[in-house]
Amino acid sequence: MTSRTLSYRDWVAQVAALAGAVRKIDRLGQAMGLRPAAEAEWHGNLFQKLLPQLAEEPFLVVAVTGGTNTGKSAIFNHLVGSRTSLVDPNATQTRHPVCSAAKAFLANHAPELARVFADFELRPWHSERDAVDDGPANALIVREEPGGTQPERLLLLDTPDVDGTLKENWRLAEIVRHAADVLVCVLTQQKYNDAAIRDFFRPAADVDKTVLVVFNMVNQPDSRRQREVIAGWLKTFRAATGVDPVQAYVAPWDEPAVEANRLHFYPLTPGATNPRQDLADLQFDAIKIRSFRGSLRGVLDPGKGLPAYLAILERRAQEYSQARDVLCRMNYSDRLDLPPFPPRRLMDEIWRWLEPRRTRLDRFVHGAYAAGWTAVTAAIRSAQAVALRLAGSMPAEAEPDEATLFHQRERDCLRIAVARWLEQLNEYRRIGSELLRTELERALDAVDRQQLFDELEARHRMMPMISDSSRKFIHDELDAFERQNPRLVKTLTAGLLAAAVARPAASITLGYMGGHAFDQLAWHVVVNWLTDFTAGAAGAAVGEAAALQTGQIALVPLIRRLYARLYKERTEVLFNELKQLVLGPTLERIDRFANAAKTDNFFTAVRAIDELRSSLATAESAAGPVTNSGII
Repeated sequence: MTSRTLSYRDWVAQVAALAGAVRKIDRLGQAMGLRPAAEAEWHGNLFQKLLPQLAEEPFLVVAVTGGTNTGKSAIFNHLVGSRTSLVDPNATQTRHPVCSAAKAFLANHAPELARVFADFELRPWHSERDAVDDGPANALIVREEPGGTQPERLLLLDTPDVDGTLKENWRLAEIVRHAADVLVCVLTQQKYNDAAIRDFFRPAADVDKTVLVVFNMVNQPDSRRQREVIAGWLKTFRAATGVDPVQAYVAPWDEPAVEANRLHFYPLTPGATNPRQDLADLQFDAIKIRSFRGSLRGVLDPGKGLPAYLAILERRAQEYSQARDVLCRMNYSDRLDLPPFPPRRLMDEIWRWLEPRRTRLDRFVHGAYAAGWTAVTAAIRSAQAVALRLAGSMPAEAEPDEATLFHQRERDCLRIAVARWLEQLNEYRRIGSELLRTELERALDAVDRQQLFDELEARHRMMPMISDSSRKFIHDELDAFERQNPRLVKTLTAGLLAAAVARPAASITLGYMGGHAFDQLAWHVVVNWLTDFTAGAAGAAVGEAAALQTGQIALVPLIRRLYARLYKERTEVLFNELKQLVLGPTLERIDRFANAAKTDNFFTAVRAIDELRSSLATAESAAGPVTNSGII
């Protein structure tokens, strides 16, 4: 992306495109076994901070945060200027965040508030007990600030404890932290270095949140010795979390002052006066942009942000690709030992190809002989049946025709092949990668062998002996043979009158000959019958006979090639049917996951990351605060 200056509107569009792609990628990632993206810190920065707040006029979200019984609600009430959240000497454990907003904000920006806190159910404030009373786990209590002094563009929130016994509140506090631009961190002597406190505020430092620190409930806060001790606490907190607070304060242990909402604050850092006053004096736009930039850096962080998640997804996709390659290499059709294809069926197809090349007289004579032969064989069968009845014997059952016998032999071969192939898959399940084992386990556990074979047999019955694609191949090969051997084909068509006479007998011969004798069949039937016989009938000249001998040599590999095509196609079709029945959904699933890093959503996310990195670098090199119409 070019390093041009980028407007706020362009930045909003990029973030929206990124968020839209991430939603779809996350669904796919979870289906692939990855942890939900929502559990990652970058996800909160994107969906709970950047996306809901970028598109609207900037307003500042200030959240009072901290551990159990640190007096957060007392500090919150001081910032609001009235008792809004319940304060009790005992640890009351705030259950529901409480938001204080100016009347003008609620009148003009209520939809924006719902969008920023989309994970919550917004409820109106009734009393200070709303924060601790029962209610929906995700309730957010909203109160119009009663004093009328809170700036319109400032939202103040009291949050649940980040280390309380109610662990569901930790997530609520985390959502508020993501949405906040400023954190008022309330610490005590007991809580300033707790592991839960460190874990909560360290991500805030990673995204450069603006933080104010209040050490609360301190005895003798104006004592020099006490101030030195507290300075040590602040140093420890900064080192443990990486937080660099803009201001720090000390508040005394003073229950009457808390009850009267007149708590006094002692500045701990140069320039600090009072949290309420200092918040009002903050440069809203500058802090908002700092917050946006920090959140964006968290999203774009190569090691812990969205790029790291995409890298994990890409590696996972490669694992699926390897599993797919293993399964695709299992071309068991090469070992699917089916019976030879019936030669008569191929010869019938050759005759169909010859049909347009025959003369009218030839067709007439051939039809007459064929009809006569049919009548003769019918009469013979009838006479045999009468003789058997007169002799008191039952007529023998009719022999199955060639196609029926062929299909029966194929079914027997398929039953053996199914068992062998399932054994091979089970072997891969034992020795394959963890991912492949998991996928094969899911597929094979769902297999009912009898049901599998019944379905395969049903599909086998519906297979044509010769498919349209093979028929086209046969005719194309014969066309090519005709172009290469025109004299032979011409002689064949000239002798078809005689061939028509011999065809019924030849057909019977083909029916009784097995496929195992195909080479002899191809030579004897095709060469001797179609070539020598027709050549003799046509009275070929010496020169023509030489040409015919060349054609005879070419006929054998042609017939072999046609026969091999028919055999290969049936083995591949039947194996693919078997593979589809056993692994169809699994292969589709694996293929979809293998291509996860090649989807439009993935490329959109990668492109948006590159563009946002460029725009962020441009923003950080630009001087001065910005507004909606300014430069980010």
